[in-house]
Amino acid sequence: MQIPSKRWLPIGAGLMLVAAAAYVGSWALFDGNNVRQGSLAYFVGVPAAMKDRPIIEACTAARYRWQGRDGESAPFIAVTYSSGARAEILVKAYEKDLKSLSCKLISTDASGPRTIAAFDCDGHEFVSANLAVGSEAPCVSVELGLIESY
Repeated sequence: MQIPSKRWLPIGAGLMLVAAAAYVGSWALFDGNNVRQGSLAYFVGVPAAMKDRPIIEACTAARYRWQGRDGESAPFIAVTYSSGARAEILVKAYEKDLKSLSCKLISTDASGPRTIAAFDCDGHEFVSANLAVGSEAPCVSVELGLIESY
């Protein structure tokens, strides 16, 4: 049995590290929580359809979370942030924007401390979208969630 030359040892060790990192990274990206824009998890884990959604008059940085298929629960992706816009403006802006995903507004409930808007999507990628806007001022909490097709 021949002993590998010394020049191959760093290459082999590097390949093993890359394989280990890919294995660990794939599990870490299956579910994401509190992911910032610009991070590696954002670039790899957030679908383009969610990256294309606008962040309207942000007071705080957007954070993303998602969950893949888990038993019978549907996979989803959500973004949360605070906005300086009023709830009515946010609902109208997302209603207009979500048309690009074949989503239409089906209900809005402004009773209580939050405004909730529900969207039905006819596209192949998403089946529905939900928007929740808080009532606190000067910046309101915003959560936009997309339920993926499964």
